[in-house]
Amino acid sequence: MSWFFLLVALLGIAYIYWKHTNKAKPPRGMGFKVDHAPKEDTLFDMGNSKKAAVTEEVVPDNELAIANLFRQAKKALEAEDETEAEKIFIQILGLNEKHSEANKYLGMTYLKRGLASKAEPFLKILTELESDNVSHFSNLGYAFFMQNRLIEAKEAYESALALDSSRSGRFASLAQVHMALKEYD
Repeated sequence: MSWFFLLVALLGIAYIYWKHTNKAKPPRGMGFKVDHAPKEDTLFDMGNSKKAAVTEEVVPDNELAIANLFRQAKKALEAEDETEAEKIFIQILGLNEKHSEANKYLGMTYLKRGLASKAEPFLKILTELESDNVSHFSNLGYAFFMQNRLIEAKEAYESALALDSSRSGRFASLAQVHMALKEYD
């Protein structure tokens, strides 16, 4: 009887391995389009703002390369290999500097690591691409604040509040900047 359970367990492991290595892949030679508009299942949910479609022109030859790289980056993230994902997202930006998801990933990753000066250019691009996303302005304000660039931090937080004043944390962040600037009025 124990041989039966051992056989079933081995078959189960073999099945899981087979499913893992043979994930559905698009047939070779079949091109597919890359939709650069943010979706509900994006890498980062950056707040409660409306998702803006990113309109950009990409050279058709690059579309397939970007889609392929993006797929590789997502696999690297699933495998928790952040270093590899970072390299791939940088390659994507080499092909299309306005790729929203790559900018989000790199900006937020550097910000979380405390590398505000590295995060800043990606966050600036995001505020241009998705100018109605409050979180991008808040994150940019935080990056400026971490660099002690208080005037720019104040402007970024004010932009975020102009878009959405419903979160008290944004007021607290702006107040912290005002205190650092010694603007007590």
